[in-house]
Amino acid sequence: MYRHLCPVCKKHFFTEEYEECPICNWVNDEIQEEMGDIKAENPFTLSEARELYKTQGRLYHLDDETEKKFYGFSQR
Repeated sequence: MYRHLCPVCKKHFFTEEYEECPICNWVNDEIQEEMGDIKAENPFTLSEARELYKTQGRLYHLDDETEKKFYGFSQR
């Protein structure tokens, strides 16, 4: 069985690749995690995501029209 601990919040075990963490919203991308500070499936590097989680508790919030609005860092 596939189980991988979320590298951002460390509170959720992913059961499949590219699953979104229900706690912090990180998308499970083991390549991004292994490669360090790159952007891939997530609009943030792992370091940026950890800092956002520490300060905001999530990586994005939903606005009134339920669109994802990202905290802090720009999407490049």
